[in-house]
Amino acid sequence: MASKSSHPERIADEASLVASARKGDERAFEALAEAYRRVLEFHVRRTAPPDSLYDDLFQEGLIGLLKAVRRYDGKSSSFATFASLCIRNSILSGVRKYRNQQDGASLDLSRSEREETVPSAEETMLDDIRARALYEKVLAALSPYEKLVFDMYLKDISYESMSFVLGKDVRSVENAVYRIRTKLKAIVRAAEQTG
Repeated sequence: MASKSSHPERIADEASLVASARKGDERAFEALAEAYRRVLEFHVRRTAPPDSLYDDLFQEGLIGLLKAVRRYDGKSSSFATFASLCIRNSILSGVRKYRNQQDGASLDLSRSEREETVPSAEETMLDDIRARALYEKVLAALSPYEKLVFDMYLKDISYESMSFVLGKDVRSVENAVYRIRTKLKAIVRAAEQTG
């Protein structure tokens, strides 16, 4: 029973954890780092690093999370979205530093694969701008309930935990996720046709 209640508490306390971590509370930052461990691991694995570089890139991701804590203004997106972007950018910056130090020779990727996996700073910035614009379009299309579900979904929270926090049954959460995906597909399709 404790695990069921601790998960919703983490969701409810995220804003206070961010505020405490911003003031220098190490335990609050450690709690955020644990909550975002899967996001960190996901972004590190996307770069397909050699085993010897994995821990270094994970640390770069933690630096990105720390930057997110310090810079988050609460205006343009959810903390989860902002943190994910900061983590991703910091990890990609770490890969670029490593490539510059090694001239790319130590990575087990061909030049074209590396360029595809690790975009330039300009491409990363454009991707971030596009992602924010897309995120805002998606939010504008969602109902208040769908926005709550979407924010939790981005944090990789289970349907069961979402239903507990929101006071809805799991089927309601599943239906909301289905509607969100449908709206997201339509928005992405429209963006591809115009862009």
